[in-house]
Amino acid sequence: SKNEVSLYFNKYESDYMKISQANNKDNLSLTPKYGTKDNTKLGIIFNHKFDDKTQNILNFMQNKNNIKNDYLSTTTSKSLYDLESININDQVNHRFDNHHLLIGGFEYTKDKINTMLSSGENFTGISFTNKALYLQDKWSFSDKFNLTSGVRFDNHSAYGKQTNKSFTFGYDISDMTNYYIGY
Repeated sequence: SKNEVSLYFNKYESDYMKISQANNKDNLSLTPKYGTKDNTKLGIIFNHKFDDKTQNILNFMQNKNNIKNDYLSTTTSKSLYDLESININDQVNHRFDNHHLLIGGFEYTKDKINTMLSSGENFTGISFTNKALYLQDKWSFSDKFNLTSGVRFDNHSAYGKQTNKSFTFGYDISDMTNYYIGY
Protein backbone atom coordinates (compact mmCIF):
# COMPACT_ATOMS: atom_id res chain seq x y z
CA SER A 1 0.00 0.00 0.00
CA LYS A 2 1.02 3.61 -0.53
CA ASN A 3 -0.08 6.73 1.35
CA GLU A 4 0.06 10.33 0.20
CA VAL A 5 -0.90 13.49 2.07
CA SER A 6 -1.38 16.75 0.20
CA LEU A 7 -2.01 20.19 1.65
CA TYR A 8 -3.35 23.00 -0.48
CA PHE A 9 -3.89 26.68 0.13
CA ASN A 10 -5.31 29.24 -2.26
CA LYS A 11 -5.63 32.97 -1.51
CA TYR A 12 -7.23 35.49 -3.85
CA GLU A 13 -7.62 39.18 -3.05
CA SER A 14 -8.88 41.87 -5.37
CA ASP A 15 -9.88 45.53 -5.26
CA TYR A 16 -11.80 46.43 -8.39
CA MET A 17 -13.81 49.08 -10.14
CA LYS A 18 -16.44 48.37 -12.76
CA ILE A 19 -18.64 50.56 -14.88
CA SER A 20 -22.33 49.76 -14.95
CA GLN A 21 -25.07 51.52 -16.84
CA ALA A 22 -27.86 53.26 -14.95
CA ASN A 23 -31.17 51.37 -14.62
CA ASN A 24 -32.77 53.34 -17.44
CA LYS A 25 -31.29 51.93 -20.67
CA ASP A 26 -31.79 55.31 -22.37
CA ASN A 27 -29.63 57.00 -19.72
CA LEU A 28 -26.09 56.81 -21.06
CA SER A 29 -24.33 58.13 -17.95
CA LEU A 30 -22.08 55.41 -16.61
CA THR A 31 -21.34 55.20 -12.91
CA PRO A 32 -18.23 53.52 -11.44
CA LYS A 33 -18.85 50.87 -8.77
CA TYR A 34 -16.14 49.67 -6.43
CA GLY A 35 -15.70 46.28 -4.83
CA THR A 36 -13.36 43.93 -3.03
CA LYS A 37 -12.95 40.15 -2.99
CA ASP A 38 -11.07 38.12 -0.41
CA ASN A 39 -11.25 34.35 -0.89
CA THR A 40 -9.27 31.76 1.08
CA LYS A 41 -9.32 27.99 0.51
CA LEU A 42 -7.46 25.53 2.74
CA GLY A 43 -7.54 21.77 2.47
CA ILE A 44 -5.88 18.45 3.10
CA ILE A 45 -6.17 15.28 1.02
CA PHE A 46 -5.32 11.78 2.26
CA ASN A 47 -4.84 9.27 -0.56
CA HIS A 48 -4.42 5.64 0.47
CA LYS A 49 -3.72 3.07 -2.26
CA PHE A 50 -4.62 -0.39 -0.98
CA ASP A 51 -3.23 -2.00 -4.14
CA ASP A 52 -3.06 -1.37 -7.89
CA LYS A 53 -6.86 -1.60 -8.17
CA THR A 54 -8.25 0.15 -5.07
CA GLN A 55 -7.67 3.55 -3.50
CA ASN A 56 -9.39 5.76 -0.93
CA ILE A 57 -9.29 9.57 -1.22
CA LEU A 58 -10.36 11.58 1.84
CA ASN A 59 -10.57 15.37 1.40
CA PHE A 60 -11.18 18.06 4.06
CA MET A 61 -11.64 21.62 2.76
CA GLN A 62 -12.52 25.00 4.26
CA ASN A 63 -13.43 27.92 2.01
CA LYS A 64 -14.01 31.53 3.14
CA ASN A 65 -15.40 34.19 0.80
CA ASN A 66 -15.71 37.85 1.65
CA ILE A 67 -17.15 39.94 -1.18
CA LYS A 68 -18.18 43.59 -1.14
CA ASN A 69 -19.87 44.77 -4.34
CA ASP A 70 -20.53 48.50 -4.77
CA TYR A 71 -19.60 49.05 -1.12
CA LEU A 72 -19.37 52.86 -1.45
CA SER A 73 -23.00 53.11 -2.57
CA THR A 74 -25.46 54.92 -0.34
CA THR A 75 -28.37 53.03 -1.96
CA THR A 76 -29.55 49.47 -1.37
CA SER A 77 -27.71 48.29 -4.50
CA LYS A 78 -24.60 47.33 -2.53
CA SER A 79 -24.00 43.67 -1.67
CA LEU A 80 -21.89 42.35 1.18
CA TYR A 81 -21.14 38.62 1.50
CA ASP A 82 -19.19 36.82 4.20
CA LEU A 83 -19.62 33.10 3.54
CA GLU A 84 -17.83 30.09 5.04
CA SER A 85 -17.99 26.51 3.74
CA ILE A 86 -16.68 23.25 5.12
CA ASN A 87 -16.56 20.17 2.90
CA ILE A 88 -15.64 16.56 3.71
CA ASN A 89 -15.52 14.07 0.85
CA ASP A 90 -14.51 10.42 1.10
CA GLN A 91 -14.27 8.45 -2.14
CA VAL A 92 -13.25 4.86 -2.90
CA ASN A 93 -12.18 3.91 -6.43
CA HIS A 94 -11.91 0.26 -7.48
CA ARG A 95 -10.88 -0.97 -10.92
CA PHE A 96 -12.34 -4.45 -11.45
CA ASP A 97 -10.56 -4.99 -14.76
CA ASN A 98 -9.51 -2.92 -17.78
CA HIS A 99 -13.17 -2.21 -18.51
CA HIS A 100 -14.84 -1.18 -15.22
CA LEU A 101 -13.96 1.57 -12.74
CA LEU A 102 -16.35 1.75 -9.79
CA ILE A 103 -16.41 4.98 -7.73
CA GLY A 104 -18.40 5.40 -4.54
CA GLY A 105 -18.41 7.73 -1.61
CA PHE A 106 -20.02 10.32 0.57
CA GLU A 107 -19.87 14.10 0.83
CA TYR A 108 -20.77 16.47 3.65
CA THR A 109 -21.00 20.23 3.11
CA LYS A 110 -21.91 23.00 5.54
CA ASP A 111 -22.36 26.56 4.28
CA LYS A 112 -22.70 29.34 6.83
CA ILE A 113 -23.66 32.90 5.96
CA ASN A 114 -21.88 35.16 8.47
CA THR A 115 -23.03 38.32 6.64
CA MET A 116 -25.14 38.69 3.52
CA LEU A 117 -26.72 42.01 2.70
CA SER A 118 -28.10 42.32 -0.80
CA SER A 119 -30.60 44.80 -2.24
CA GLY A 120 -31.56 45.89 1.27
CA GLU A 121 -32.24 42.32 2.51
CA ASN A 122 -30.30 40.74 5.37
CA PHE A 123 -29.63 36.97 5.37
CA THR A 124 -27.07 36.95 8.21
CA GLY A 125 -26.85 33.86 10.42
CA ILE A 126 -28.28 31.31 7.98
CA SER A 127 -26.56 27.95 7.50
CA PHE A 128 -27.23 24.96 5.26
CA THR A 129 -25.94 21.40 5.26
CA ASN A 130 -25.94 18.77 2.54
CA LYS A 131 -25.15 15.09 2.98
CA ALA A 132 -24.71 12.95 -0.11
CA LEU A 133 -23.96 9.35 -1.10
CA TYR A 134 -22.91 8.48 -4.64
CA LEU A 135 -21.99 5.47 -6.79
CA GLN A 136 -20.71 5.51 -10.36
CA ASP A 137 -19.50 2.88 -12.86
CA LYS A 138 -17.35 3.78 -15.85
CA TRP A 139 -17.51 0.99 -18.39
CA SER A 140 -14.88 1.25 -21.14
CA PHE A 141 -16.11 -1.22 -23.71
CA SER A 142 -13.37 -0.34 -26.23
CA ASP A 143 -10.33 1.92 -26.49
CA LYS A 144 -12.54 4.72 -27.86
CA PHE A 145 -15.99 4.28 -26.26
CA ASN A 146 -17.21 4.34 -22.67
CA LEU A 147 -20.47 4.52 -20.78
CA THR A 148 -20.62 6.06 -17.30
CA SER A 149 -23.71 5.57 -15.17
CA GLY A 150 -24.24 6.84 -11.67
CA VAL A 151 -26.66 7.60 -8.90
CA ARG A 152 -26.42 10.28 -6.20
CA PHE A 153 -28.61 10.75 -3.15
CA ASP A 154 -28.61 14.21 -1.49
CA ASN A 155 -30.22 15.26 1.78
CA HIS A 156 -30.20 19.08 1.98
CA SER A 157 -31.27 20.87 5.16
CA ALA A 158 -33.42 23.38 3.24
CA TYR A 159 -34.44 21.54 0.06
CA GLY A 160 -34.94 17.99 1.33
CA LYS A 161 -34.02 14.65 -0.19
CA GLN A 162 -33.31 14.06 -3.86
CA THR A 163 -32.00 11.11 -5.88
CA ASN A 164 -30.40 11.84 -9.26
CA LYS A 165 -29.32 9.38 -11.91
CA SER A 166 -26.82 10.15 -14.65
CA PHE A 167 -25.66 8.52 -17.86
CA THR A 168 -22.81 9.68 -20.06
CA PHE A 169 -21.66 8.19 -23.35
CA GLY A 170 -18.08 9.08 -24.23
CA TYR A 171 -16.08 8.88 -27.42
CA ASP A 172 -12.32 9.49 -27.29
CA ILE A 173 -11.20 10.66 -30.73
CA SER A 174 -7.60 11.14 -29.56
CA ASP A 175 -5.63 11.83 -26.39
CA MET A 176 -6.53 15.52 -26.85
CA THR A 177 -10.19 15.34 -27.99
CA ASN A 178 -13.20 13.69 -26.36
CA TYR A 179 -16.92 13.88 -27.11
CA TYR A 180 -19.54 13.30 -24.43
CA ILE A 181 -23.30 13.05 -24.46
CA GLY A 182 -24.86 13.05 -21.03
CA TYR A 183 -28.20 12.78 -19.34
